[in-house]
Amino acid sequence: MTSTRRSNRAAGGVGVAMGIAALFMTVLAGPAHAQSADSRMTRLSDEFIQRALTRHPQLATRLGIHDYDDLLYPVTEASMEEDAVWLRGFRTRLAELPRVELSFGRALD
Repeated sequence: MTSTRRSNRAAGGVGVAMGIAALFMTVLAGPAHAQSADSRMTRLSDEFIQRALTRHPQLATRLGIHDYDDLLYPVTEASMEEDAVWLRGFRTRLAELPRVELSFGRALD
């Protein structure tokens, strides 16, 4: 075999290897986006639960979580409006989450 044939064969092998690497990068890029969207969804879920338990400590107690037993928020028109404002903002942030980038399991949440 001549050296030209060997270098052509080697160049072809490098091209195939690069094509396979590009394919793997494309396949792996999807889960990276899903992981990012999943992470955002997890943070939003945790924030929602934390807010609900903090603002409604009686709910936490009913669920067996006693970290909020010393809290009791008065239910007033102002506190209800504050909750409504927070919920509208939360709904906006949740709507901004790219659902198509979520993994199947997190999309079900």
